[in-house]
Amino acid sequence: MGKTFTININQLLPGLMLAEDLIDCKTGQVLIPSETVIKEKHLERLSHFHVSGTCVVFDPSYSVKQQETIIDGYKDSTGGIKPLPELINERTKRVYKETYEVIKNFFKKDKTITEKDLHEIKEVANNISEEIVRDPYVLPQIAVLKAIDNYTFSHSIHVAIYATTLARFLEYPAAKLKEICSAGLLHDIGKMDIPREIVDKPAPLTDLEFKIMKKHPWYGLERLKNLKYMSKDIISAVSQHHEKENGTGYYQGLKGAEIHPWAKILAVADVYDAITTDRVYRKALLPHEGAEIVMGSCIGHLDYEKVKVFTREMSFYPVGTKVSLSTGEIGRVLSHHSTSPLRPLITIKKDRMEKIVDLSKKHTVLITQIFN
Repeated sequence: MGKTFTININQLLPGLMLAEDLIDCKTGQVLIPSETVIKEKHLERLSHFHVSGTCVVFDPSYSVKQQETIIDGYKDSTGGIKPLPELINERTKRVYKETYEVIKNFFKKDKTITEKDLHEIKEVANNISEEIVRDPYVLPQIAVLKAIDNYTFSHSIHVAIYATTLARFLEYPAAKLKEICSAGLLHDIGKMDIPREIVDKPAPLTDLEFKIMKKHPWYGLERLKNLKYMSKDIISAVSQHHEKENGTGYYQGLKGAEIHPWAKILAVADVYDAITTDRVYRKALLPHEGAEIVMGSCIGHLDYEKVKVFTREMSFYPVGTKVSLSTGEIGRVLSHHSTSPLRPLITIKKDRMEKIVDLSKKHTVLITQIFN
C-alpha cells in the first residue's frame, strides 16, 4: 500500500493516514485503527489520553481517495453484518466477517457434518483466539454491538468470543484458547437435530418444546464423539455447557467439580449473550444489566470465580459507541476504567462545546440505550 514513515504522535496532522493501529501503551486499547485518515476529531480524541511516542503513517502521496475505496469495498462485502464503529480496526472486522461466513454456511448445511467443515471451524477459531491474544478487548466489543441479526449465527460466534476472552483472562495458554473457541463455535451444534420450528420459534417454548430443546447437549455429544481429531475436552465442554453448579442443569445433572472447567466458561458466555440479545418475545438487557444478572447467577448456577473475572475484565461498552444517558443526553464512549468496566467515560458534544461524564463517579447516571 505504499511507503511508510515513523513520526512522533505530536506530529500527526489532518490528512495523514495511519499504516498501523495507534495504541495506548498503558492499556493496549486501539485509539485509532490502521488505514484511518487523520481528521481534527482524531487529534481532539488523542488529547484526552495524553499519549506520547511514535506512530507509523503512509507516504502522504497515498491519497485519501484510494483509502476510501478500500474501506467502501470492505463494507460492501460484509453481507449480514451491520456497520461497526470507526475505532474497531479493519483486521478485527475481517476476522469477525470471516467467522460469520463460516458459521452461516455451517448451520445452513444438511444434517451431515464433514471433516472439511470442522477444519473451517478450527481455522476461524484460530483466527479469533490469535486476535484475542493480541488484544482481548476489541472482539468482545463487536459482540456487545450484536452486529448480526440472525440469533443462531450470532450466538455461536459471540459465545466463542466471550468464552475465549474469559479463558484468556483466566490465563489459559494459547493452544487451549483455540480449542475453547472451537467449543464455543460448536456449543449449539446439537440444535441441528432439534426441529426447526422449535429452534426458531418466535415466542417462549412450551414445557414440551423445552423438554425437547434440553436434549441438544446430548445431540451435540453424539455428533462430535465420532469425528476424528475432536478433543475430549471440546466434547465435554459442548455436552456440559447447560450443567449448573448446584446440579439442577441438564442433561446429566452434574454439579460443582463434576462439570468440565471449559463447560463452566461456556456457561458464563452463553448466559450473558442470551440475555443481552434481542429476541422476538423479549427485549435485550443492556451490557451492564446483563453483567448484573450474570453476577446474580453465581448462586447455584454459574462458577463464582469465572463470573468474577468476566465482570471485572470484560469490555462491555465499545469505545466510540453512541449511547444515551438517563439524563437525556446523548454521547459516545470515550474510554474505560480498568477497575470499573461497566462505568465508562462518555464524551458529550453540544453547541460546539464538549464535556466528559465519568460514570464511575456519577453513580446516579446510567446508560439507557446503545445505538448501533
